[in-house]
Amino acid sequence: MDNDSSTAFRHILQKLQADATLVAVRPLAGGTSRATTALDYETGGRRHTVVVRAYEGPAGHENPFLDRDAKLLHWLHHVAVPVPRLYMADDSGDILPHPYLVMEYIDAHPMNTLFSPMSPHHGVRQMASALAQIHGTAHSPGAFSFVPTQNQIVAARLKQVPRPPDELLSEDVLRTALAQVWPPQHENAAVLLHGDFWPGNILWDNDQIVAIIDWEDAAWGDPLSDVANARLEVLMHYGRRAMDAFTEQYRALGSDLNYTDLPLWDLYAALRPAGKMADFGLDGETARQFTIRHREFVCDALENLSL
Repeated sequence: MDNDSSTAFRHILQKLQADATLVAVRPLAGGTSRATTALDYETGGRRHTVVVRAYEGPAGHENPFLDRDAKLLHWLHHVAVPVPRLYMADDSGDILPHPYLVMEYIDAHPMNTLFSPMSPHHGVRQMASALAQIHGTAHSPGAFSFVPTQNQIVAARLKQVPRPPDELLSEDVLRTALAQVWPPQHENAAVLLHGDFWPGNILWDNDQIVAIIDWEDAAWGDPLSDVANARLEVLMHYGRRAMDAFTEQYRALGSDLNYTDLPLWDLYAALRPAGKMADFGLDGETARQFTIRHREFVCDALENLSL
């Protein structure tokens, strides 16, 4: 850490609490497009930690991502969804040259690192319940005009065809199938979506969910979009029985939804990792297993669509 960064972090802490003394700075693995840092500090003889999440671009330009994330965290905390508490949002440029948020640090572990004593089936059922809670928080699009609509996101991605396509994950097959069935014909009422709901974004203390993090892909749209993404991730990490347990639990809580288009959203979920597997840092055997399960997921979706 250079002296300029150290000084800036000290000023951030003192803005939060005047007598705070910086003890340590620790980079954290966070969202793919955000620099995330933990600041350990002392005040009144006790140690505390906060998280600083920086945003790209210069301060003072009303950064839309900072504004969106701040509004989301505030709202979700208000409706009792387990998220880190927001302490400060700063786009002034007075301390750092870029916008940043200061949030609660939660000392917990993501589900995808837990194997014992928590059963994956127990964990994925809690995942499903947490996702149903998120989807039940709001049904007024006007209140969330600051997040994009999921259908716009999907349509834009389907228009951007990379060359060459990802052959390992059958990207050509996925895009051809999606072109035949998009847009959805049986849409459910739109809700707030997490946008990247998977075990790595869910923090646990023992066998309880304590936080859902990384809301940078939040959107407004059909809840089946989140369900499909979670189904694929659960399958790839824990296998088919766990995926079925997740789906069963969510359907029990969301029994009023129309699930006709779930195979369509499964196909889109399968498209999302195309071209990105190399970025996941998987060892050879894990990558092979993920690829096999991804192929099974695609085959099931295609069969259920009768394509």
